[in-house]
Amino acid sequence: ASSLASRPIRIVFLDEVDRFPTSAGTEGDPVSLAKKRTTTFWNRKIIMTSTPTVKGASRIEQAFSESDQRKYYVPCPKCGEYQILMWSNIRWDQDENQKHLPDTAHYVCDHCEYKMKESDKSRLLLGGEWRATEESNGIAGFWINEIYSPWVSWSEMVSSFLEAKKYPETLKVFTNTALGESWEEQGHTVEGDPLLRRRELYPYDAPEGVLVITCAVDVQGDRLELEFRGWGVGEETWGLSYEVLAGDPSTKALWDTLDQHLERTFTHPSGQKLKAVCVTVDSGH
Repeated sequence: ASSLASRPIRIVFLDEVDRFPTSAGTEGDPVSLAKKRTTTFWNRKIIMTSTPTVKGASRIEQAFSESDQRKYYVPCPKCGEYQILMWSNIRWDQDENQKHLPDTAHYVCDHCEYKMKESDKSRLLLGGEWRATEESNGIAGFWINEIYSPWVSWSEMVSSFLEAKKYPETLKVFTNTALGESWEEQGHTVEGDPLLRRRELYPYDAPEGVLVITCAVDVQGDRLELEFRGWGVGEETWGLSYEVLAGDPSTKALWDTLDQHLERTFTHPSGQKLKAVCVTVDSGH
């Protein structure tokens, strides 16, 4: 952190920013710290490069979205229309047994559907030009993928893709490194209304199925957050109470307050008063 916040520098080059830690020690975001070193120069320059990682958590994706978002447009050898080279336009053949044939890889023009060959690539690159896709705001951003590379053939990319798609983790690497795109984790979303309809209103502090109660405590910089949960047969569980205790975790007073809250009882339909039989406190803070 000290090296990021030391003497002023006019030009800062930050390579592979998506691999940077979230915090430089206790000083905070390392990218922000590095940028601070340029503030005394009117003609400062900040350069950030990286392979993107996970969508929504990628520093380079965020930085690119704040730029004029330049992309390299190349002309079709047949119709002359300019376009960005995208993976969805890479095609290849299969034999009669549905075996993939990477050596047949070609690029289909967006406009006339002309099948560009690998031998066309040098002409594409020489005739291309960078075009901003957003209004200029003083920040130039450039995006490109491996399809443009003079050193990687389209057939090699197809072979890599066919191997990578077997597993999510290798497909993620291909998406990030070869396609220059952030990876979007796959998951299922739950609609709010059906979930809301499943809520239960307890006539007592704890539902009838609760046999034991536990409490989990999360330690934050300025508070403790605790949740009491009831547990029943088959590990069925119910949220009973969620509380936030404001204060400094390094002081005895806050922990004394926690002790008082842990004495809380919950009334069961049977009339019994139940207390937490187990308390867990995280030690990661």
